[in-house]
Amino acid sequence: MLKFDTGLKDFRRVAKLRPRDVDAQKKLRTCETEVQKIRFQAAISSSADEGPPVSESVDPTSYCTSFSAALLSSAARALSGVSRAERREL
Repeated sequence: MLKFDTGLKDFRRVAKLRPRDVDAQKKLRTCETEVQKIRFQAAISSSADEGPPVSESVDPTSYCTSFSAALLSSAARALSGVSRAERREL
């Protein structure tokens, strides 16, 4: 098995000691890319013992889904201090 973490440390040390070595810089970038891929895969992987997905644990009926009702109640609150004559002008 390839050990990119230890290799990354070594390549960084070589790149620091020989900053003009093109081959060392290229291998450092390659190793950094592989380590980043491995860490990304570990971050997005999920295991079965984490529990149900969030999409199954959320009850969508508990949220206000009517945008027009919320908009109307907001407009009613805004107009509560306005007289009928002023409302006609709006």
